[in-house]
Amino acid sequence: MHQRAIGTDPLTSSIVSNRRLTYSCPDGGITTPITITYKGTRTGFDTRLLMMSNPDVGTAMVHAGTAVPVNGSFLTRITNSVGGDDVTFSLVRRNGSFPAAGPINGSGVLVMGVP
Repeated sequence: MHQRAIGTDPLTSSIVSNRRLTYSCPDGGITTPITITYKGTRTGFDTRLLMMSNPDVGTAMVHAGTAVPVNGSFLTRITNSVGGDDVTFSLVRRNGSFPAAGPINGSGVLVMGVP
């Protein structure tokens, strides 16, 4: 992809990966609210973006039309021991930047918890 193809807003960037998160409990009959936390190191230019190997690029996790801040969470549910949500990971560049060419990588963790 060309560097200019990377958008500057997590909600409108065209470089995305849609994912289905599925949750389950080994014990049956569990119905409870849960949180999904987007853990990692945030970029220096946007708290919603996970830091990547290129300092001008970050990755957002979008849920229900909102970018979840890094180290922030969203509330969801497990019903009868199962649940799921759709999220989009979007690649975002620093506004006004032209990221250097080459591979981009990073690492974050999604943590399921109870509120």
